[in-house]
Amino acid sequence: LGVTPKDPFVSNYTSLEQRWCIGFGDAICVSFDVMNTSEQYHMQPICHTLEDCGLIKCVLLDNEGSSIPLLRSNSSAELLVGFSKSQLFKSKICSILLEMIRYPSDEISPDADMLARSIARQTRLPSEARILTISAPLKWYSFENFLSAKETEMLLLLSCLRVGSYSYMMKPKSSFEFAEANPDFDCCDFGDWQVFVGHGIMDGLVAVPSTFNQPNGSIDRICGINEELLTTFVKRCQ
Repeated sequence: LGVTPKDPFVSNYTSLEQRWCIGFGDAICVSFDVMNTSEQYHMQPICHTLEDCGLIKCVLLDNEGSSIPLLRSNSSAELLVGFSKSQLFKSKICSILLEMIRYPSDEISPDADMLARSIARQTRLPSEARILTISAPLKWYSFENFLSAKETEMLLLLSCLRVGSYSYMMKPKSSFEFAEANPDFDCCDFGDWQVFVGHGIMDGLVAVPSTFNQPNGSIDRICGINEELLTTFVKRCQ
């Protein structure tokens, strides 16, 4: 995927290595393997751009591909990061700031949103910070690639959807029920799981199960780059 191995990110408690970097529509999507070696802390990642200090979308995934709020002590996960390709307009290399916010593992649930509570209390939590250098991707994808994607490539595209598009929950339907109710979507069938790609008036929308790598998951999430289309579609499905 055009990835040049980088020096590992190393800190007191966290190690991180880049897996891949690809372009998806107007976004740059990057995947990292991240490990928390601490026994005392859970970690929550926050990413920023350096030029304008804007937040970057980042998502932690467990080994089953499900989103998790915190990297538990003594555990590993996949970190997905997505940001605008405009960050590479001036140069083929850009830098982003990664903060790993520390939470004492014996004081909180690993599922708690402690960052929001910290902001509400106006307290600053300890963190580890590193600058990550990202090179321009050699491979680019768009929504047009969904229909022709094989399973491995589809999983890559679905990862990009998490950080390179908007995603809304909707009323769950089985794959059969969704296909019956939405003829303007083509089904990409991978046996135990399916992805539905909009065409015509639904072009630019992709419907997926939240647990897309689990057998027979309900179609309960709609993704796209136009928020108005997404909100209208969700209302239509109610």
